[in-house]
Amino acid sequence: MVRRSQHDVDADAETALERALTSVLGDAARVERGQDPGPDLVVTFTDGSTVAIEVRAVAGRAEPGRLANALSMWTEQLDGLRGLTKGGIYGVVVATAVPEATKAILRANGWGWFDRRGELDVRVPGLIVHATDVGGSTDDEDRTPRDPIRGRAGISAAACLLLEPNAAPGVRAIARASEIAPSSASTAIADLRDASLLRADGGALLPELFWALADAWKPKRHALEEAPMPGGGARLALGLSDLDTPGWAAGGTLAAAAWSASVVVTSGAAPDFYVANEAEVRAARRELHGTVQADQRACTVAVAPTILVVRPRYPANAMATSWLEWPVVHPLFAALDLAQDRARGVEILEEWTPPAPFTRVW
Repeated sequence: MVRRSQHDVDADAETALERALTSVLGDAARVERGQDPGPDLVVTFTDGSTVAIEVRAVAGRAEPGRLANALSMWTEQLDGLRGLTKGGIYGVVVATAVPEATKAILRANGWGWFDRRGELDVRVPGLIVHATDVGGSTDDEDRTPRDPIRGRAGISAAACLLLEPNAAPGVRAIARASEIAPSSASTAIADLRDASLLRADGGALLPELFWALADAWKPKRHALEEAPMPGGGARLALGLSDLDTPGWAAGGTLAAAAWSASVVVTSGAAPDFYVANEAEVRAARRELHGTVQADQRACTVAVAPTILVVRPRYPANAMATSWLEWPVVHPLFAALDLAQDRARGVEILEEWTPPAPFTRVW
């Protein structure tokens, strides 16, 4: 495969965005290439008003860590171009895929994006567009990238590497810790390597691997009318006597609070539990009465995306939440839960470093 130059990537991205905007705007506007040293594209509406756009191309997935590192320089260049042309110019990132965490970063900094799988989002003065199933790809590349972290094996492999960020656990160690087949672990590691989410020595590339895992982190939560009682519930295997074995563990904001994150929780907050398997979820819904009314929930329960979430667990009453009688998950998994809130959750993560000996990987 011939590697394309950055000039070719940039030109292809400009063409793709031009086609996408033309497809969405139709007869309402004309989209044309700008003139040097001006913007890449100019959108001219039927009333004569214009919007100028500068394109920044990413070859492949726009991973949030790398994007965040580049964005300050791109914004500075954009400000310089505005000063040179004495006009308003707005930035749009074009990439083969734009993960949710990256979208949050772009939105917070006033940038738009075109995810070439079909989503266009541009919200600037004079032009507000959000559309899905948008065309605009050229014919020289496959625009259907495979997600680098897929299924339980992919999640487990990524989590193993993030739990040991200063090491590079091998395939057999990952398979053994995660209770997955070595062949599945090997495939998952190969996918991470192909996506450039590993260092040269095979360890986790930070924070890119964390944010890629956050995109794949989608536990299915079930609301329950009652919360389990520690020491009670004979038909529920809570596993509170041995925290080194799989059992119930609190995640989300309660776990983050236990590890000293800047979140506000009270002693009456409804726990978000993780359990080891679907059988335990079914037992919990039967014994504690599942509900679809969110305001009636006493807790939620979800199958852990990887067994690593519920083994080992940590005693929260020995930490910042002395009142919490439930064990909590590792800081990594609390951080992944927080990362699902692309606004406040990401802000909390920016300010939170877990206590030693745990390492911040976001």
